Amino acid sequence: MKNTNNLSLRPGRSELSLTPSETAREEWPDLLRGMACLMVILLHCAARYLYEYNAIALADWRIADIVDSAVRFSVPLFFMVSGYVFYGPHQPRPRHLMRLVMCIVAYGCIAVGYKAIWGSGALDALLLLPFAPPFYHLWFFYTLAPVYLVGMLVTVREPPRFWLIIGLAVIFFVVLNPHLAYLAPFSLARSGAAALDGSVIWYVLYAILGAALGRSVAPRLPWGGIAVIIVVGTTAIIARDAEVRTAAAADGTLTAPLFNYMSVPVLAGAVAIFMAVRTGTIPVMARPTLLFVHRYSLPLYGLHALVLDALWRRLFWPADQAWKIAAIFPLTVLLTLCIAIPLSSIDRRRWIT
Repeated sequence: MKNTNNLSLRPGRSELSLTPSETAREEWPDLLRGMACLMVILLHCAARYLYEYNAIALADWRIADIVDSAVRFSVPLFFMVSGYVFYGPHQPRPRHLMRLVMCIVAYGCIAVGYKAIWGSGALDALLLLPFAPPFYHLWFFYTLAPVYLVGMLVTVREPPRFWLIIGLAVIFFVVLNPHLAYLAPFSLARSGAAALDGSVIWYVLYAILGAALGRSVAPRLPWGGIAVIIVVGTTAIIARDAEVRTAAAADGTLTAPLFNYMSVPVLAGAVAIFMAVRTGTIPVMARPTLLFVHRYSLPLYGLHALVLDALWRRLFWPADQAWKIAAIFPLTVLLTLCIAIPLSSIDRRRWIT
């Protein structure tokens, strides 16, 4: 059997060629999904501080701002991996949509039960379950449904040209992006006629981008170093922009347009991380942990926000000192795993795990 797992470098060529195998399972999408899962949990751990600008020390707020900004790339990465998996030869099938519906029902009902424990609108949340997520993090499952549906119709050509993909990404995410008011002189979308409006279309574009980048012939570049530079740079830009705008608000209301998942810094960081992981720059020591997290990533995502909320209510409130992020993040991951692992053993057909 031809081994096309990970990368193949042909002598005398200046490009890395990655061709997905239809028989051998690639490791890098699993690594990327495990990384994105941890990043989104950390994002939610830091987010509470950002709404307390006038109530906590500026140093603590800044730490939370930097942490939040550094993991903003997690959500686009989820959609990019999904696009790589389903916008190619293996398109979504009805069973994938059924599994998604099962996740919405199962984790939605668990969230409703959690709300009932705290007595906060459980009945309304249950009645609205088919139309709206009962807890903030579950929006991802609802948005993933149209991404799957589009995947039944769209197949990315293999292999597309790398720089053509980057050029198209600039056109869609910069020139035609109505969310970039701060780039008004450079955006045709400001007129409204050419704007790609509605958030779902952007997640579909992220999925297509992931499918294209995952199947492209990547230039032979030091992607690990490039990713570090881009992630550090974009994190600094996002964090500084959020601080300046929030400080300028009269009441300290969080104002951070670059937090938007469609912003240029978030796009740049997500693409850089995607290419770094795809080209095999993940340290060997980190691989077992990320693969383990990937194995339970679905229940980890579906349940972590509830565990986190309970920890805030019982142990860590108020969100006033930044050291609590370092404590609550691993505790949230470990406690959620304690639920996810036995749940996975019960769910033998893996409908929700």
